[in-house]
Amino acid sequence: RAGNRYLRRALYMPALVAVRHDPHLRAFYQTLLARHKAKLQALIAVARKILHAIFGMFRGGDDYLLKGVAAIFEEHGFRLLGAHAVAPEILMPEGALGRERPTERDNADIAKGLAFLTAASPFDVGQAVVVADARVLAIEAAEGTDSMLERIAQLRQTGRIASGRGVLVKAAKRNQDRRLDLPSIGPQTVEGAARAGLAGIAVVAGSTVVAEPAQIGAIADRAGLFVLGLREQAVE
Repeated sequence: RAGNRYLRRALYMPALVAVRHDPHLRAFYQTLLARHKAKLQALIAVARKILHAIFGMFRGGDDYLLKGVAAIFEEHGFRLLGAHAVAPEILMPEGALGRERPTERDNADIAKGLAFLTAASPFDVGQAVVVADARVLAIEAAEGTDSMLERIAQLRQTGRIASGRGVLVKAAKRNQDRRLDLPSIGPQTVEGAARAGLAGIAVVAGSTVVAEPAQIGAIADRAGLFVLGLREQAVE
């Protein structure tokens, strides 16, 4: 048999379910049977259609992929809710977690970071950027925030960054489906920001998931950096 046997195994049950419950794929399957195709051949053809749909979802960024997956569930009658709709307490509050506050220079870097993320939204890249003295030092891509911060730390160690401390800015993309993906921070983010020599972290209150806020505040205080939740209206 041609093709990858692991993919065949992985897609067999989805194809079987699809021909029973998806009207479009069921019609396609019945058409193949009417053309005297064997049942297994018809199921493999259905599996191939499913695989093509999955590959198509990967032709964009995270938001494109997640919206594609969500559409599959919604087509079958599911109603999707974001985790924050069920547990709103997981969202970042407005104001600071900890004692430290941003300086005027930090606020200018925050404003530039937010402007950059807004401008980059149509490209569906990442949800984070590091700005220092009005210079963009790093943009989050497929590696994620923690690896991006590690990259900043390495650049500082090698003397490649001469700018000031800088700020990590995180914000959801414009027109992002917030049920499916929101920026997030946790204690590990603050530790990474400290290793990167940053002055602080700024995120959008009400649209950023925050894990263990009390611990975040304690770590931020020990490291001497701020963690700030920005009012969403001010961001817009």
